[in-house]
Amino acid sequence: MSAFPTIKFQNGVKMPIIGLGTWQSTDDDVRRAVEVAIAEAHYPLIDTAEGYQNEEIIYNVLHKLIEEGKIKRDGIFITTKLWTNNLNPDRSLCAARECLRKLKLEKVDLLLCHMPAAYDVTGTEPERGVTVEDVWRGMEAIYEAGLARAIGVSNWSVEQIERVMKTAKVPIHNVQNELHLHWPQHELAEACKKHGISITSYGSLGSPGRVDFTLPNGQKLDWAEAPCALNEPKVKELAEKYKKSPAQVLL
Repeated sequence: MSAFPTIKFQNGVKMPIIGLGTWQSTDDDVRRAVEVAIAEAHYPLIDTAEGYQNEEIIYNVLHKLIEEGKIKRDGIFITTKLWTNNLNPDRSLCAARECLRKLKLEKVDLLLCHMPAAYDVTGTEPERGVTVEDVWRGMEAIYEAGLARAIGVSNWSVEQIERVMKTAKVPIHNVQNELHLHWPQHELAEACKKHGISITSYGSLGSPGRVDFTLPNGQKLDWAEAPCALNEPKVKELAEKYKKSPAQVLL
């Protein structure tokens, strides 16, 4: 693994503290971004997801860089996520194997369930009777099968995390949630600290591009208007003071 600082999960797995997210990247964008991030900027972590529909492209870049001797497989941490239509525990194990097939990996470093709610195979209707406890049971089966070095959740509330931690055989190793200047998530941070769960922040710049997001089933979400963290006067003031960009200040 790279020389970047790491955090240690409860099971001993170490995750680099910085990585490249690939949400909403087009094929060409993600191909170039991943290559630059790994080969030139030496990013130690790449974050993808079943719902991003770019796992195979990311594999192609990784394979190319490994063949060229620029990285080794154990020098890069891969996070991916199962989408809502594969969170029913009856389907999640097969879905995890499909993610690994696309990434051409024997196991992923961190596997997350992308949302708390399980949907039907079409991803359009919630699966009645499938609880967050059931969803986590499916994640535990993936972990016990050796398909992921660590498992966690994304976009879960404090209440959902607390429910699962009461019955979990394998604790939640990592929580990935939107977390930024306008949504600091202090309650979530305290809950995770209590349970020894690490947090990954996404949307750290305020996620201005979220309004362009389209779900895998083609649905486009209607987002409420929100201020842009990059344009906050105090952020700009600090950026000028420290000779950094507003994005660097927010990170």
